[in-house]
Amino acid sequence: MSYQKDFEAIKNSTDPEGINDFIIEIAQHPKKEYESFIDYFIAHLSDTLLNKVKLNLIFLIGEISSKIEIKPNFLNFLKDQYLQSDRWERNEIIKAFTNIAKSQQLKEKYIDVIGRAVKENYSSLKLNALKCLNNMDNIQDKHLKSIILALNGSESEALKLAREILRRELSNWENLFALLDDNKLYKTINKVAIRNILLTFFHSIITTENFRKKVMKSNWEKAYKQVFLDEIDTYERILIKNP
Repeated sequence: MSYQKDFEAIKNSTDPEGINDFIIEIAQHPKKEYESFIDYFIAHLSDTLLNKVKLNLIFLIGEISSKIEIKPNFLNFLKDQYLQSDRWERNEIIKAFTNIAKSQQLKEKYIDVIGRAVKENYSSLKLNALKCLNNMDNIQDKHLKSIILALNGSESEALKLAREILRRELSNWENLFALLDDNKLYKTINKVAIRNILLTFFHSIITTENFRKKVMKSNWEKAYKQVFLDEIDTYERILIKNP
């Protein structure tokens, strides 16, 4: 079924409801021909009208990624809209990037948007960003740092996924320490994050003691260093009771 006639009838409309209905309809049957429809809407809709239909337009871009390689101008549209959208729209953008990443390689500037979303204080957005990164290989350190920050939260599913990614991407705890040390990342994580780090990387007294020694010898600020050492003490007592 072709939607060209429907597009011709709606393209000059100023009714956001009608345009949204059209976008939702064609998103149910994604095809390559819709690429030109998206091009038109992005280029010709007024800012006011675009803001009223962009949520569904973002969804459509994600859906047609199963049929075509998404063009740079569509990817740039997603990136640019992220910075000026509400959290529901940002969440849809991350889901679109997730769909796109299944069939094509994303450039780092788009992965940066996903890494940014990991640090958002909105659980659905954070979780979807983590799911997207979980499907990628060789995640850059700057994004691993964002994932470490995600350990500060309380959402169990996000914490579990963040730990899985860190366990996979960091071959040993020394790599983890290097990230904590870089630009004083250790100052930005709370006790919950420290406990999750210990649970993820340290399963014996020997390795935990090696980590303790590394922390003690570090140039970390005294107060933050002590928080780590206190948490290590508590964790070691748990290990001793549950060998």
